[in-house]
Amino acid sequence: MTVENPAITESDADLIRVRLQAAELSQREAAQQLGIDLRAMRRYCAGSAPVPPLLFLALDRLGQIRRNKRVIEMLDDESMSTSDGPLTREQFEHHIEVLRKANEKLVKAINFLVDDEPDTSGAGNHLDTFEGWLKHQGLVVEGAPKDLVTRWRAEFESGKTRRQAARSAVFFNQPCPAGEHRYAVAIEDGAELRLALVVRRSRKGEYFVLMPRDGDWNPHASYHIDGRYHHKSYDQVLMPKLRQRIDQFKGTEHLGMFMGFGTGAAPICNPANFTAVLELPPGILESMHGCVLIDLVEPGVAPNPIHRQNPGLRITHEETYRDVSPWIVIAVAAQTVP
Repeated sequence: MTVENPAITESDADLIRVRLQAAELSQREAAQQLGIDLRAMRRYCAGSAPVPPLLFLALDRLGQIRRNKRVIEMLDDESMSTSDGPLTREQFEHHIEVLRKANEKLVKAINFLVDDEPDTSGAGNHLDTFEGWLKHQGLVVEGAPKDLVTRWRAEFESGKTRRQAARSAVFFNQPCPAGEHRYAVAIEDGAELRLALVVRRSRKGEYFVLMPRDGDWNPHASYHIDGRYHHKSYDQVLMPKLRQRIDQFKGTEHLGMFMGFGTGAAPICNPANFTAVLELPPGILESMHGCVLIDLVEPGVAPNPIHRQNPGLRITHEETYRDVSPWIVIAVAAQTVP
């Protein structure tokens, strides 16, 4: 998960509220339809937590679903006829189903980011049991319809299988080719390192922030030579911007704040395959407890301090990599204890 502005700003909350109003949904209704935790939705709307960019897209789709349903109602009560436009009732229904299925993917991605709480009980990963998974998701079996519980169990089993497969994988399993640089952030997991994030500078001089995930999710940020910058998830471009050209770089560029890490579903990190690895002890980045800040800076220039002003977070680790220009600054921020 990435947040373009790491400071928790009112604009994030405003954007969420605008989308809820457009979809004619309360916070509770939106949380129920998307299947996300109501407490998380309330924090997003209050501006007390960073908003996952995927959530904006999911809420936009809820708004479109609402509009499509309204058209269907108008067709049913004959206040609108199919002769009023090229779309039929069946086409609107099909579009609603397409949007719903697309949102299911987005919500799985959003929930995956908070699906990896560290286990401090000494009893192993609580997400490996159905009861632990239910508790973590805030779901209660008692009184729930049987088909819904069956769906929950299927989601649990699917997630457990994916996590186990991801943990045995090795992301970037070959050394850097000539002219390429890779900078990893990894979390200690016993005798192993688990990969959280990679900043890759290609031989062309373009920069990519990669977060290893299973399946076709592939969340990443890209900064191209001509200044094009965007995030991408499930092959959908998010938050495109035009920044300064990399080959004429001056000052600083903040590439974002990245969250949602852990060891439960993270692949193995082999330091031999990276230019450098920033190794972190457990308890800093897991789930939504910490974040990674990425900046590009002109040699000798410090990152813009505004991107270090994160309410409730403090910088615990920071490294500047000077192998290429612009330099890469990777900082890790952890939640402060009240």
